[in-house]
Amino acid sequence: MPILAESVYGRGLAIAIAGLVIVFAALVLLSLFIASLPTLMRLLDRIWPEVDHSHRETSHPESHVADDGAVLAAIGFVLHSELQHYSDSQKSTDGSKNS
Repeated sequence: MPILAESVYGRGLAIAIAGLVIVFAALVLLSLFIASLPTLMRLLDRIWPEVDHSHRETSHPESHVADDGAVLAAIGFVLHSELQHYSDSQKSTDGSKNS
């Protein structure tokens, strides 16, 4: 094992430079790929064009009620009341367990 350790220590600078060159080459390739993405996207757009998902008329009308604000306020009131009722029932249940 000492022979291997001596050879690695003796070639430390060469190994470090080789590692730096490998990392530098990988980063250059990555930057070239990123720089070529607009060209690749244009080519892919010719092959697979973007589908237009326009908002077509649905089978459901927008609203049957003239005043949507009142309907939303009523829904909010009911939700608030139900959550308050649920919260009160949880407090009474927790209180009976602690006794």
